[in-house]
Parts: sequence; structure tokens; C-alpha cells
Amino acid sequence: MGWDESHARRLTRTVDRLLHRVELNGLRTSDEFLARMEILRAEKRAAFESRNMERYEAALNAIAAGARRCLTEAKKNRNAKR
Repeated sequence: MGWDESHARRLTRTVDRLLHRVELNGLRTSDEFLARMEILRAEKRAAFESRNMERYEAALNAIAAGARRCLTEAKKNRNAKR
């Protein structure tokens, strides 16, 4: 698969929105989560620089999965407090 700029942009926007939701909700994230996100962001940057679409997409999908897990945990915790 070659580098697809529009696909990369679309993926990036999706992940940015998820991370923004995590920030907006003021969610307390573990140090482990933050460290993992930094590693994945570094992988994303390396993939972007080498124009490796597979690595870029995999890194963004992993970041999105982590953000979704964080949002799901927060929702469970809110529901448990009710």
C-alpha cells in the first residue's frame, strides 16, 4: 500500500477527535496510558516520515483503541457512582 495523504489526514482527524474527547472529559489517565500514547505518537511520527502507510495506520488505530478504552472506563465509573 502506498502513501495516501487523504486517508492519512482522515485517520489523523478521527484520532485527534477521540483524544480531544478524553481531554474534554477531564479524564484521569494513568501514567501507563500516557507513556503508551507517547510511544505510539513516536511510532506515528516515524511512520509519517518514512511514508509507511501500514505503520502509520497501525499506530493511529492503536492510539484510537487506547482513547476508546479510556472513554469506556470513564463511562463505567460514572455509571457505577449512580
